[in-house]
Amino acid sequence: MNWRKTLIVLAAGILTLMVSMGIFMALKKSHRPPEQKPLTKTIRMVQSELVQYTTQNSTLEATGRILSQQSVELIAEVQGKLLPGDVPLKAGQEFRAGDVLARIYDRDTRFALQARKSAYLNALANILPDLKMDYPEAYTAWVDFFNTIDLENPLPPFPEVNAPLKIFLSSRGVLTEYYGIRADEERLKKYTLLAPYNGAIQNVLLETGSVANPGSHIAQILKTDQLEIEMPLDTRSSDWIHKGDLARIYSENGIELGTASVVRMAQYIDPQTQSINSYLKVQNSSGELRAGGYVRVEFNNIRIAHAMEIPRNAVFNQNLVFVIDSGMLMKQEINLLKIGQNTVVFNGPDEGTEIVTEPLANAQEKMQVQSKYTRPPQSDTEPATADSTKNIRSQTQN
Repeated sequence: MNWRKTLIVLAAGILTLMVSMGIFMALKKSHRPPEQKPLTKTIRMVQSELVQYTTQNSTLEATGRILSQQSVELIAEVQGKLLPGDVPLKAGQEFRAGDVLARIYDRDTRFALQARKSAYLNALANILPDLKMDYPEAYTAWVDFFNTIDLENPLPPFPEVNAPLKIFLSSRGVLTEYYGIRADEERLKKYTLLAPYNGAIQNVLLETGSVANPGSHIAQILKTDQLEIEMPLDTRSSDWIHKGDLARIYSENGIELGTASVVRMAQYIDPQTQSINSYLKVQNSSGELRAGGYVRVEFNNIRIAHAMEIPRNAVFNQNLVFVIDSGMLMKQEINLLKIGQNTVVFNGPDEGTEIVTEPLANAQEKMQVQSKYTRPPQSDTEPATADSTKNIRSQTQN
């Protein structure tokens, strides 16, 4: 009985397997693969313009540093103790023209000058009788000259002298002593340091109470009511700036501060920055300009003939752009005339050339593109012809 049960189970298993195989083969024959859609080639859409040259009204922006028109080093020309003046000798101190910035002790020099004048008066008194006898026509003038001399004040002008009288005075040393005293008077002025203009003390190198020697640097002062702007320009941009051109001045935050005009242009290139420095005189300002600060300078109405302007980011590798020829990208060099903050002005390509005006990532030459001037290719393997491209451009222009 056991072998019959085993035979039945084995037969049932084989039958089940055969039925399963039959069902699987039937389903396999009835299954159809999904239809695959034909692959379509994606044509990239780009922004472009046709090259057309005109006279461009452009702007030029640059950063400049504010300078004082005059910056002077106060240097001692005589020796003596440094004394305070009318204003404190401190950095940042403002002053007016004519203020005494510092004094150098001069009492001994002043007394020596007065002693020399006294000796000169004695010499004049000794020759007055001779003048009265031998040169009566000049006597009155020399008496007035003698009476005008004051020990505390500079010598008066020398009286007129004719040839015979000049010989007489020279033999008595009157002329030599007169001009010697005048030289000492000029030297005495050097003991007082006067402000030559309205300004401020930039830094102090020798404090009050120190002993100054001839050639000692005391302080550095600068003029604050007349400013100029030093503006470096690249050699290309300097071609569009000329002496007398007006510009507007803006702060770093974009606030307008005034106007300035170009007063001079350097005729050499700075070896460190490889730029050409231009200098602008500040004409009108809001009073917020200070020497040492930086401002943004903007020139308007710069006229560039036979040129075109495109976005700056459309240019790559310094002077290359993409142009579209027969629906494909091609690289082409351009002649950069002016580089602005967001745009460039150029020439070079022939008029009518279609130039791409946007940056293209992962773009390559001969890549097929589409624009408002260029129709996409008719098939995957047939690019648009040059004739069809020209027709599209003419239709767009019309």
